[in-house]
Amino acid sequence: MKRIAILEYAGCQDYLDPATNAIDDIGDESATKELLREGDAMLVAVAKEWIYQHEAEVHCCRHQSLRLPSKSFKSSSEQAVLDRIQWHSIRSDQDYLDEWLRVARVCDQAMVIAPEIDGVLLDTTRFLRTHGVKLVNADDQFIATASDKWLTASSWQEHSIRQPLTLLLCNALLQNSDLTKQSLEQSHPWLIKPRDGAGGIGVRRFCHFSQLSAWTKQFACDSDNLLLQPWLPGRPASIALVFQEDGSVTCMPARDQLLQESSVSFGDVRWTELGYLRSGEGWPEEHQEIAERFARSAIDAIPGEPRGWIGLDFLCDSSPADIESYVAIEVNPRLTSSYCFREL
Repeated sequence: MKRIAILEYAGCQDYLDPATNAIDDIGDESATKELLREGDAMLVAVAKEWIYQHEAEVHCCRHQSLRLPSKSFKSSSEQAVLDRIQWHSIRSDQDYLDEWLRVARVCDQAMVIAPEIDGVLLDTTRFLRTHGVKLVNADDQFIATASDKWLTASSWQEHSIRQPLTLLLCNALLQNSDLTKQSLEQSHPWLIKPRDGAGGIGVRRFCHFSQLSAWTKQFACDSDNLLLQPWLPGRPASIALVFQEDGSVTCMPARDQLLQESSVSFGDVRWTELGYLRSGEGWPEEHQEIAERFARSAIDAIPGEPRGWIGLDFLCDSSPADIESYVAIEVNPRLTSSYCFREL
């Protein structure tokens, strides 16, 4: 029987507050709670596939301060999956990567489920590969490029993939630059986003460039790590491709993306914070082939070797029949929450 280690990042972190010996910031509405919910959902979905489709023995890690995710899932099928997982506990005095490596070494291969933020995905996969672990993840070059939206935009520009105008915010804010002069005269909205963002975290929309400029001065942001893009109207959507070890590729159905918006103001500065809410409806069959063709071209433009689940976020017209209306937004070089919609 094959063994696979499914290494999910959020459930392996230490959330204990040393002062109180209690878990910090983990209320029902906290960002930490949401991160854990999403991580648990992906972990169970992956474990289900490997247990029932590949007849594998699944090993997972969990920090000792967190209960196992069993109470988050009510269905008997999910409970059956959780009961068959071999769990390994991570102590507070232990580096989670050391335990990941120990568990991965007793398995035939491993899969890392982690965000791109702060280089977490790249650092963890690189660490495990350096120690000889076989991973069901894209290679380092692909992850490094796709995790950095500036490098992604540069690769897409080189291969003529349609995308929004993408600029480093630090360059756009240079005094007396042509871009700044032009932008101040234009009234259309602008977006800023982190180079290494995920899940819409840190994405902000400003109705005018002057508001954006005022925000950067008010909050002394790290403009070297932020990108500037014009706000484009369109239908947000996502699609995922599964790259197998034998070179075959399976395309998952394209789906609408539902976003959430929150208006914020600080003094005279106003902006809208944008974020990913959840996957929406799947697209009709007649539009899937067009979406897959566009996704293949956008993903093929990223250097390196994709492996496993690779997602693409994009925009299109309200009717997605015309591939010329498609605009690539970002590549997700990892498992995403849309995996949970996959039918086994």
